Amino acid sequence: MLTIEPIDAKYSASIQELFSNPEMPRTTDIPSSLPPDAANGWIARMKGLEERGTGLIFVILVDDRVVGVCGLFRIDADLKTADLGFMIGTPFWGRGHATAAGRVLLAHGFGTMGLQSVQSSCLLWNAAAMRVLEKLGFQPTHEGPPPPGSKFPATERYQYWLLTKGQWKSMNEPVSMTSSEQRR
Repeated sequence: MLTIEPIDAKYSASIQELFSNPEMPRTTDIPSSLPPDAANGWIARMKGLEERGTGLIFVILVDDRVVGVCGLFRIDADLKTADLGFMIGTPFWGRGHATAAGRVLLAHGFGTMGLQSVQSSCLLWNAAAMRVLEKLGFQPTHEGPPPPGSKFPATERYQYWLLTKGQWKSMNEPVSMTSSEQRR
């Protein structure tokens, strides 16, 4: 069973293991070589975002095992916007974990937090990340260089995405049958 829980130092060893996989730096801003305590520093930075009200970060657990992380970043309480980000450990790719965690996080963002729109981005060649965003209902908006602060060079291309609260609600409203459909 998949759940998400707030990021915490108790997950440091599991996150360090996921981040240390040599495939992770290809599609994320994780550096190619990590110091042994990189997860501790990353968790501290994520906690700092939470304290400032600009981030909300979670571990993704499947049967109590850490399979990745997800979060809302660059939260703007005035504009009611945020960016969605997620990283799934390589051994857990292709199992729907990012999509499932994203659904939970978006429901919280649009519901409890009152966000009006959520953005995301991924490397233009990262088909798996694009599939996750499409399944979540995001619409592509434009291509461009990496977002500010990215480790990737300006020549690398990103696809940018947007999901509004209205789009989210229309995708997640209960569907009821008309009386003619009920008779079939």
